[in-house]
Amino acid sequence: MGYLPRTPPRFYKYTWQIWTPDCELEGREFLRYAPRMSTATFIARYEEMSNAGLPGWIYRHDRPREGPGTPFDRNHPKWKTVEFAPPWDDDPDPVWNGHK
Repeated sequence: MGYLPRTPPRFYKYTWQIWTPDCELEGREFLRYAPRMSTATFIARYEEMSNAGLPGWIYRHDRPREGPGTPFDRNHPKWKTVEFAPPWDDDPDPVWNGHK
């Protein structure tokens, strides 16, 4: 499963989108407006689709996390326009293999 993240889960929040041929949105509209799933929700949906032989495209979105112990300097210009994810401990999403 090469699409899974390799960075520490407490540093980044991953959200997922799966485009399928029956999706009403395409291209930039899909990326902007289609719902994003937590890792646990994505894995469940991916397994359902895989078992059913359904095709789709996977999109992973990475956001740095706020919180103590993360390596991000929010004052650095690189992070000025970045939307940070909540700290891992404050993230309400379910845990899957250490990721929320």
